[in-house]
Amino acid sequence: MRAPAATPLCRLLAARCPWRPAAAAAAAARPQRPPQQQRRARCSSATASAAPAPRAAPLDSAFLLTLERATGERQGADAELAATGLFGAEVFPDLPIATSWDGLYRAMARHVQNLGKGLTGRGDDAAAASAAAAEAAPSSSSGGGGPSGGGGGGGGGGGGPWRVETVGAQLRDRADLHRRICAACGRTPGGEPLTRASAARADPDAPWPRPGGGGGGGGGAAADLGAVPPADALLLVSGSHPARQVPGIASVLPGSISMLRTATGLRAAGAIPAATSLWAVANPVTERDASRTEAKVEAGAEAILTQPPLDWPAFERWWADAERRGLTRAAKIVVGFPALSSAANATFWLALAGGGGSAAARGVVARLAEAEARGRQAGAEAARELGEEQLRQLRDVPGLGGLHVMPLTPAARRLVLDYAARGLLDAPATR
Repeated sequence: MRAPAATPLCRLLAARCPWRPAAAAAAAARPQRPPQQQRRARCSSATASAAPAPRAAPLDSAFLLTLERATGERQGADAELAATGLFGAEVFPDLPIATSWDGLYRAMARHVQNLGKGLTGRGDDAAAASAAAAEAAPSSSSGGGGPSGGGGGGGGGGGGPWRVETVGAQLRDRADLHRRICAACGRTPGGEPLTRASAARADPDAPWPRPGGGGGGGGGAAADLGAVPPADALLLVSGSHPARQVPGIASVLPGSISMLRTATGLRAAGAIPAATSLWAVANPVTERDASRTEAKVEAGAEAILTQPPLDWPAFERWWADAERRGLTRAAKIVVGFPALSSAANATFWLALAGGGGSAAARGVVARLAEAEARGRQAGAEAARELGEEQLRQLRDVPGLGGLHVMPLTPAARRLVLDYAARGLLDAPATR
C-alpha cells in the first residue's frame, strides 16, 4: 500500500535533526520530485558519468567494532574514544523529536511557544533536536554517545573509519526518505552531486551537512569545493517516534524493509554510489525470532546492529534462530554493548530496548541498584564487573561479527576505555 503524503501535523512531529546531512537533503531537494520516467533518465545519466569508489574493508574484517557517535549538544564528548583508532565505523544517529508521548507533548508545546515568539527556522529545529537528545539520556548523567568502528578491521577507503549515516523513517513520507537517502550519499534525488552551495540556495536557513570525517567521503579537495561527502554506509531504521507505536501505523508509513529496498534500487540505478553499504538493526530482546532480520537481509542489508542483549536468555534464543537461518553467514551481525554505568543507565536502556518486563532484565537493574546502595565505589565496581561479564559472554557467541559500542554517559565512556586497555574489546583469539 502506498503511504500517503505527510500531513502538516506529520511534518511538525517528524523533526529533522539540524546537524545531519539528511537535513540538507530535504533542503536541497525541496522542489517537487520529477515524474518517475524523468528520475530514471537522470539515474541512468549518473550511472554513466560516475565511477564507483573502491570498496572499503570494515565488513571484510573478522571482528568489527562500531560505536555510536555523540551528536547535538554532546558532539565532541566522545573525542577521546574516537581518537583511539579502535573503530572501523562511526554511526551517526537520526533522532526523532521525542521517543515518548510525554516527551512529544513537551516538544510540541515548546514549538507552539516558539511560533508565538516568532522563533522559527533553524533555531527552532535546533531546540527540538536538543530536547530530543536530552530526553534520550538518563537524568543522572550528561553524556552522549560514543564513536563506532571495527576492531582490527581498519577504516574506509580514505584510511579512517567508515562513516555510517542513519536515516530513520519516523513519520516521513517516501519522497522525503528518498531525498534523505540520496543526500546522505552526497546526491540530489536526480543523481547529481550535492554541494553545500546548492543546499544553501535551495534553503538558506538549512544547517550545513555534517563535515566529512573519515572513510571514503571526508575532507580533502571535495570538502574545499563544497561537496557533501557521501556516507560509506547507510543505517536504515524505522525509528523510535512514539507515533509509530500506534496499532496499524506500519501499514501506512514506510519502514526499514521498504527503505532497504528503495536504497538497493537507487544503488543499482546509480542514483547513489555503488559502493554504499546498507545496514539495518535488530532487537533480540523483543523479537521472538530472527524472521524480521532475515527479511532485512533479503532486502539488501549487509550488516545488522542489534540492541544490547540485556535479557541474555532471550538473546541466546534469537541468536540460535539467526544461525539456523544462515544470517550470521549472510550478513555481519554486530551486537550492541552500552557499557552500563549505573542502575539509572540500565533502566534507560531497558526502556529503550523494550526489555524491562523480563526477569533477567530486571535482575540487571537490581544488581546495580543493590551495589549502589552500598556506596558510590561499590556501584562503580559492580558496573565494571557487569560489563566484563557481558563482554566475556559475547566473545563466546559463535559467529559474532563484532560489537556496537554505545556509551551514553561519561562513566560509560571511561569504562569502554578501560575495557579496551585490557584487551576486552579485541577480537576473540579463536577467530
